[in-house]
Amino acid sequence: MSDETGTQATTIHNGSGEGVRRLVSWGARAALASPFVAVFGVAVGASIYSEDVSEVAGSGRFTVATAAALIALLLLSLGLVSLYLRQQDALGPFGTAAFVLALAGTVLAAGGAWDQVFTVPYLASEAPAVIDADTSGSLLAGFFLSFALLAAGWALFAIATRRAGVLPRRGSSVLLVGAILAFVPAPTALRLLVLTIGAALLARAAAPRAARTSPALAVIAALLVVGCGGEDRMSDEETAREINEVLAATSGEVQRQFHPVFQQLGGMRESAPVPARVRARLEQPTSAVSRELRETADRVDELDPPEDAEEAVASLTESARAQAARLEQLPEQDGLTVRQLADAVEPPTDALRRLSEAGIRVQPPPQGG
Repeated sequence: MSDETGTQATTIHNGSGEGVRRLVSWGARAALASPFVAVFGVAVGASIYSEDVSEVAGSGRFTVATAAALIALLLLSLGLVSLYLRQQDALGPFGTAAFVLALAGTVLAAGGAWDQVFTVPYLASEAPAVIDADTSGSLLAGFFLSFALLAAGWALFAIATRRAGVLPRRGSSVLLVGAILAFVPAPTALRLLVLTIGAALLARAAAPRAARTSPALAVIAALLVVGCGGEDRMSDEETAREINEVLAATSGEVQRQFHPVFQQLGGMRESAPVPARVRARLEQPTSAVSRELRETADRVDELDPPEDAEEAVASLTESARAQAARLEQLPEQDGLTVRQLADAVEPPTDALRRLSEAGIRVQPPPQGG
C-alpha cells in the first residue's frame, strides 16, 4: 500500500512540475511579445496623441492603439506570473508580496485600458462633452491608484528579483526603471514601453531556449533578416573559446578564494562539520565567487551559439546562477559539512557534459577543493 501511495504522490508531483514549467514557458512568451505590442501601439497612436479625444475616439487608430495597450497589459500579467514561478523559492515573503502588488496593479490598469477601448468611443459618440471635460474626482483617483499600484508593485518586484539573484540583474534594473516611468502620465502604451522591455529581458533568461520564440519575435526576426541580411551564429570553436575563457576566470577566482579555506580543513573527514572559525570567514569568499558566477552567467547568456548547442549553453547559464545562489546561503546553512562545502564549489559537471555532447569542446576547470 505504501509503495502504491508513493507512486501516486510521485506522479502528482511530476504532473504539477510539468504544469508549472508549461506556465513559465507560455508566460515568458507573453512577456517577450509585450514590448512589440507596446511599440506597435505607440507607432499607431503617435499621430493622434495631441488631438482631442472626442474627435479621434471613434477612429480606427484610436481603437488599435488602445487595444494594443490593453493587450500589452494582459501579456505583462502573464509574464509576471511566469517570472514569479521561475524564482519563487528565492524571492521570499518580500518578493511574494511584491508579486501580488504588481499583479493587482497590472490588472487594475488593464481595467482602465479596457475602458479606453470600449467606454471612451461610446461616450465620444453619445456624450462628447463628458470626454472633453477635465478628469477629476473618483475617476482621476481610480486611474491614479491603478498606476500607482502598478508602478510600486513592479518596482518592488524588480528589487526582489535583483536580490534573489536567479535572473540577470541587468534585466531587473531595466524593469525597475520601467516601473518608475510607468507612473509618468502618458498614453498607456508609451508609459509601459520600458517596463515591457525589462520583463522581456528577464523572460528570455527565465524560459528554456525552446520557449524563447514568440510569434511576434518570429515576425520581427524575419523582417530583420530580410532587411539586414541576418547575422551568422558563432561556430562551435568560437563558442568553446568564449566559454573556456569565462570558465577559466571563474575557476581562478574559486581557487583564490577557497584554497585558503580548504587548507584549514585539511585532514578532516568529509562528514565532519565545518569548524566555527572557518564558517566565520566564509562570507567574503562565497560573496566574491557568487559575484563571479553571475558575471559568468551573464556573459554566456549573451553568446549566440550554434542552434544545436543552445540548450546546452542555456544549461550552463542556469547552473552558474543556481550555484551562485547556493554559495550565498552557505554561511548561514545549519550543519554545513566539509563535503557540502566542497560540492558547492565544484564545476557544474552536468552542464559541461551537455556542452561536450553538443560538440562544444570545453576544458573542465579544476575543482575548488
